Amino acid sequence: PGLKMLLEGLAASNPGLCVVTSRVHVDDIAHFANTTAPVVDLENLSEEAGAQVLANLGVDGPEEELREASREFGGHGLALNLLGTFLSTVHDGDVRRRGEVHILDEDEEKGGHARRVMRSYEDHLGEADLALLRIAGLFDRPAAGELVEVLKDAAIPGLTEPLAGLGARELQRGLNHLRKARLLAEEDPADKAALDAHPLVREYFGDKLRDETPEAWRAGHDCLYEHLTKTADELPETAEAMAPLFAAVAHGCAAGRHQEAMDEVYWRRIKRGDEFFSTKKLGLFGSELAALSGFFAEPWTSPVDALTEAYKSYVLNQAGVDLKALGRLIEAAQPMRACLDMDIARKDWK
Repeated sequence: PGLKMLLEGLAASNPGLCVVTSRVHVDDIAHFANTTAPVVDLENLSEEAGAQVLANLGVDGPEEELREASREFGGHGLALNLLGTFLSTVHDGDVRRRGEVHILDEDEEKGGHARRVMRSYEDHLGEADLALLRIAGLFDRPAAGELVEVLKDAAIPGLTEPLAGLGARELQRGLNHLRKARLLAEEDPADKAALDAHPLVREYFGDKLRDETPEAWRAGHDCLYEHLTKTADELPETAEAMAPLFAAVAHGCAAGRHQEAMDEVYWRRIKRGDEFFSTKKLGLFGSELAALSGFFAEPWTSPVDALTEAYKSYVLNQAGVDLKALGRLIEAAQPMRACLDMDIARKDWK
């Protein structure tokens, strides 16, 4: 009430300047929009401006890589500042290591602020709204409408159960509310059922789901793993057709099914055994490296305990091969050395 009175008074008569920044529309002074309180809708940073922000923070790399990083983080000023600060202080400013960044975990002051922002929204959202955000938190990219529907139909307790039986009108009302608050991205005309959110939002709600209700986290990823493995081409021939299997590996690992994801999806269907199809025939080193990250407790040094010793050695070596192919030679040395040491200890001379 005090802020409302202050803003109304300033809008009515103020010889100076007051700037209000807000994610939501300030209705209390809307009737002054054409006179003393104009509204300026700010866009996110352009690719060029985002690249310059990263460069100013000490992030190094080709201009196109910096622009790609800006695109990946939606040109969002806070996210790019968090990303740039983290890369420059922890990874010597190497823009190529942005995939390893959990931007909510870095810099306590800024990361803490981001978490507080998310918590403030969470306190005012209904269960159906939270369920939609939790769905987004299961992904590191836009969630295809097909996968969103699969999760909704599963009615997973602690995850999508609040959406069960929800009418189309109520669901759309929740989506509109979240999009107005910019917690979800605008509707994709090509896939109206898809869900996407800013990386900060996805990471916050994903981490919260995993930490507070791990059974729901695993069930969600398990549901996605089962669907993708059944609907993807058995042995894809193109990069586009291979994408669902890479996604299946990621969800399978998150569901705790590491060895199965390795045997049945990665080795048999993606690599086609000793053919190494995904890399030798399709050249998908970047996609494969992203998929391999699910088999590591700490990229690229500590494979998860769920893998057999032979596969621990394999994922170390393969991560090194992929890093080499991507030109990341210094990073490649560590996993390849660890693989060599492991094989010597096991006397696996071949």
